[in-house]
Amino acid sequence: LPRRFFSRMDVRNRREFVKQILKIQSTPEFVRNVCLMAHVDHGKTTLADSLISANGIISQKMIGTLRYMDSLAEEQQRGITMKSSSISLLYRNEYDSFLINLVDSPGHVDFSGEVCAAAVLCDGAVVLIDVIEGVCPQTSASLRLAWKEGLKPCIVLNKIDRLFVEYRMNPMDAYRRLVQVLEQANAVAGELFVSREIEKEDFLSRRRRSMSRSSLRKSESAEEMLYFMPETGNVVFASALDNWGFRLRDFARFWSKRLQTEEELLLQALWGDYYIDSKTKLPVFGASDKGKNPLFVVMILNNLSAIYDAMIINAEKGRIEKILNSLQLDVVGKEFAKSDSRQRLQIVMSRWLPLAECVLGMVCELLPSPKHLDNDRIERIMCGDRFAHCDCLEPKARAMKPLFKECSMEVDCATTLFISKMIAVEEDLLRGKNKFMLPNSVECNYWLQAAGKVEPSTGQCVFLGFARIFTGNLFSGDVLHWIPDYAMVQSGNATLREITIGQLYVMMGREFEAVDQVCAGNLVCIGGVQDLVARTATLSTDFNCPPLCDSGFYAKPIVQVSVEPKNTRDLPALVRGLKMLNLADGCVQALVEDSGEHVLTAVGEIHLHRCIKDLCDRFANGIDLVISDPVVPFNETIVPVTPAVVDSTNETTTTTSTQSERVDRSITVTTAGRTITIVTEAVPLPEPIQQVRQPHPSTVMFLFD
Repeated sequence: LPRRFFSRMDVRNRREFVKQILKIQSTPEFVRNVCLMAHVDHGKTTLADSLISANGIISQKMIGTLRYMDSLAEEQQRGITMKSSSISLLYRNEYDSFLINLVDSPGHVDFSGEVCAAAVLCDGAVVLIDVIEGVCPQTSASLRLAWKEGLKPCIVLNKIDRLFVEYRMNPMDAYRRLVQVLEQANAVAGELFVSREIEKEDFLSRRRRSMSRSSLRKSESAEEMLYFMPETGNVVFASALDNWGFRLRDFARFWSKRLQTEEELLLQALWGDYYIDSKTKLPVFGASDKGKNPLFVVMILNNLSAIYDAMIINAEKGRIEKILNSLQLDVVGKEFAKSDSRQRLQIVMSRWLPLAECVLGMVCELLPSPKHLDNDRIERIMCGDRFAHCDCLEPKARAMKPLFKECSMEVDCATTLFISKMIAVEEDLLRGKNKFMLPNSVECNYWLQAAGKVEPSTGQCVFLGFARIFTGNLFSGDVLHWIPDYAMVQSGNATLREITIGQLYVMMGREFEAVDQVCAGNLVCIGGVQDLVARTATLSTDFNCPPLCDSGFYAKPIVQVSVEPKNTRDLPALVRGLKMLNLADGCVQALVEDSGEHVLTAVGEIHLHRCIKDLCDRFANGIDLVISDPVVPFNETIVPVTPAVVDSTNETTTTTSTQSERVDRSITVTTAGRTITIVTEAVPLPEPIQQVRQPHPSTVMFLFD
């Protein structure tokens, strides 16, 4: 079996590493902005650890245990990602060097807003799927989000080791499971394509347009690009914990030499019901009809199963030596001898099928660079709406489209960027002399307007804007215009303001490296913008620039508590802390009721718990708080019964038929003596009551009490 070429970027020190990053930043065709998406516990952060270890930032031994991208103590304790974070990685293949801005996003539904904030800045997505659990709700949500934002997706079928170690599947059963999971993912992809085409057709018909032949051909090609097919290279089979992964071409290249067969022919036959004809030595369809195993089982899974059986399940020393000889791996040494069986397997598999090379190679090969985005993605960035076109923009704004498409960095080009969220960072995590602390004064609208100047209670918190530069070059000290969104323009609250850019940082997971310049097509953290930026913002040196991206992607918070200080003298400090929390988290609402009560609203219970912890430990530290029990709105998920349709020509028959088919949603309760029967049916709250109740929950609770 093959030993594959893998050139790991040599990083002797952090400063040299940053120099290499800045060098590649100036060539956007070699930049990739990628978001990791998955359901919770499907292995995103472990995969990120593996990719980071390939750059020498962490040890390979710490993969899966360090969780480098999870910087919050709450994330480490719970073992789940709660905040999206980015890191810049270097990858070099046989020809070129690449810069990969990797964004690790949460998988829990409570933090879906963080996933949206990460996706809007990226051009591609790597979606992980646990082959045991299959496609889960957040997997489908990740694919929908990638489709909505115009990101090109690839998938990683992760945790294949569990098929052999935990479930003791034979290679054929493991193959059937992989086929099943891949079919689930493609079913979601097909549903997305069909729904998009229906919505698009309705959108065009409302404007009295018809789809041309060219657009139909474009839709067909888009459908082909959407599906996940191992033979095209957009599927990785992997075990992030054991640090190995492969694509079909890796084995097609090896077996084609051994069988004296064309590599492309074998590549198309490795996934599917194919077998090798003993006479012609060529792939032939119909393995199941002949009672033979498919090539994927014979050439790949049999080898993987044998390795896990020899090194984990039965741990036979003699078989291990034969495997090492057949793989031509020289791993004999003190480190290998002192390791346990799992560690020895990780050493062998990571050298034979290195996961980082496989995933990063797929990213650089298949996912688009900032300079090669398709027209739909550009219009999605500039217009926001999925079916809107740049033709609906003002002429001066429309003239900027070529700059976005070319990822222009010319000297006279306008600098344009989009901030997707604000990040609260501890001061000691910033590397550089210039640190922008929060000013003393504060002027903030909790929900709709800019979050003003916030004074941290600890004196150690810094707010940075997490942004993507689409055109031009950004320098520390640049003055940009704050572009109001369309909602503010329609409400008449839009005013043109200027923002002076503070210190620029490159996010490196838990730490931030100070830089003086960042080029178009890259991600950056910006200091000194908290005065005018409330969660999201479009900044540009050209005031004709349209508001970029759709900022209405945050999940709606529904779980709320009231927060009050035990000592009324701490009320100003609590207000400052709530404003800082409101700025740091895009999915939280901090409101003041008419009665003066302070209400904190979150997406779910885990999100609420983390918000309260941040408030107590970071933003309002040292204050004793009185927090009420969580309250959830009670007008959700109620569906009214469809009324019966009466046919006047056949009134009796239609009414009887409708009543018999009517779903009974009532609940019947009878007293012990059977003298009283109570029949209750739930119906939605009337719209006027909802409009009164939603803004004033405490008042409604007071009336009930």
